[in-house]
Amino acid sequence: MVEHERLEFTMDPNLLVSVIKTQAGSLSKALLEGVMNSIDAGATRVDVTVRTDGFTISDNGRGFSSEQEIKDLFGRFGTPHVEGDALYGRFRMGRGQMMAYAVTVWRSGPFQMTVDIEKDGLSYKLSRLETPVKGCIIEGTLYHPIPDWKLRGTLEELRRFVAYTPRPVYVNGELYGASPERLTSWTHVDDDAYYRIIHNADSLKVYNLGVFVEERSTWTTGVGGVLVSKKALNVNFARNSVMEDQCPVWKRINEKLESLVMESLAAGTKALTENERKYAASRLTNIDKYPWLKWREIKLLTDPSGRHMPLSALRSYKRLVHVPEEMNTLGCAAHGADGTFVVTDKLLNRFGVATLRDLIERLERLPDILPDKYEVVTAESLSHLGLGSAKLFDVEMLTKRELAAFHALAALNNELAFQLVMTEGADRKRDLRVGTHRGSQFTAWTDGKTYITANKRSLRLFNDGLDGVLAWLVILVHEYTHDSDDSESHDHGEVFYRKFHDSMHRLKLASLARDGLKEYLKQLRLHGLHRPRRLMKQLRE
Repeated sequence: MVEHERLEFTMDPNLLVSVIKTQAGSLSKALLEGVMNSIDAGATRVDVTVRTDGFTISDNGRGFSSEQEIKDLFGRFGTPHVEGDALYGRFRMGRGQMMAYAVTVWRSGPFQMTVDIEKDGLSYKLSRLETPVKGCIIEGTLYHPIPDWKLRGTLEELRRFVAYTPRPVYVNGELYGASPERLTSWTHVDDDAYYRIIHNADSLKVYNLGVFVEERSTWTTGVGGVLVSKKALNVNFARNSVMEDQCPVWKRINEKLESLVMESLAAGTKALTENERKYAASRLTNIDKYPWLKWREIKLLTDPSGRHMPLSALRSYKRLVHVPEEMNTLGCAAHGADGTFVVTDKLLNRFGVATLRDLIERLERLPDILPDKYEVVTAESLSHLGLGSAKLFDVEMLTKRELAAFHALAALNNELAFQLVMTEGADRKRDLRVGTHRGSQFTAWTDGKTYITANKRSLRLFNDGLDGVLAWLVILVHEYTHDSDDSESHDHGEVFYRKFHDSMHRLKLASLARDGLKEYLKQLRLHGLHRPRRLMKQLRE
């Protein structure tokens, strides 16, 4: 038998220096560590002052009581905390983050410790004070002073980091953080956490016992807003991520978040964001967990023009095709033609798959989603549906009723354009034309500059009275919001939706709709057509 000797691993001092210098991502993160240390020391209040050349952190906590305690707990890094003696601390490493940014002087009880790792490396000066200090005071002189704009950013970030601390934290004399119990804005509260769910939020801000840890995209959490844990989360060494596989508290919180998402989906009272759709799509393999949820009616599908549809809509199609993003013009033209459902790259990404075949395999696991009979075709086989789907139509070829609607729409366009130009929602009026769109459901389209073309078959909307006129107003505003040709592709981004939202809020929609219906009834009379009583009645109500 080979004899062996058991040896222990050792650590080079340079590694500790590297840890001290690299574990802090920002000055505000280093200051946060100081705040957490104060709270761990039993402080009932923490005061922080931040300047362009340095900072001060003072508290009324326990401080250091003996020279031996300083050597054991301050002079030695990595000494683990005893169970229950600290709210945040684990291995007594956080103070190094402040040392990485500044020459620090620590005063506590009768002791003073001075640390300058740039000059003295891994050593500190210990001296005695003539007048003992209650609690602990840390004064830091930055190695590299910061400009005013960076100071403002540091203060803003620090405010976010300490927003829900269990003890009051004052920064430059202003209250930055205090216990979440004082707030009434939480939408849900349980034994594990406080929850503030904000619809349409892009992320969920996660706080561990009141201090910021990380920001998670809503596609991974299903909801956005703020979450403050009541119990300690298991976080990584840098305290910027929850170690979810090793954290039973987070597992329970995650279950709560999922249940909130499912309840919201079941209610069906709000439109989903893209991240919420992606989250719901990722849960399709687990539908047995929620047998009461009507999965088929959730709008997880989106066609190339951006229209959202429930999963059940797939059963009305007989052909599936994947059209890459660079061929979006073809996708918009082909969708709906001869029962074709066009799957975009965006839709594949939402379901977390790479190919149409992968998506089909995912959907085949669900009952009554895919049609009983369908075929999968290639984008190349549909190339004949690509360009040239939009065609102009001679106004003189319209029927009398269509002509009456077109003239009413033209008058509505004139008044709408006037209001949009006055409110800076449009640069100029666009001429109104009429056309057809092969293989497409487009109601109207524009070149983004000079004209708007109304789909001939959509002129019938005027027969719906005020509802139809309002629909046309929305359509026209939509087209004025487009600043490029959308006759083959209706792509929409954040800028588009913001501009559309602003325009809709500035318009006098009710009066415009009534004027539009009056004009339609007038045109019916001029063309010798019957004016429905139900439409006349709407103007008298």
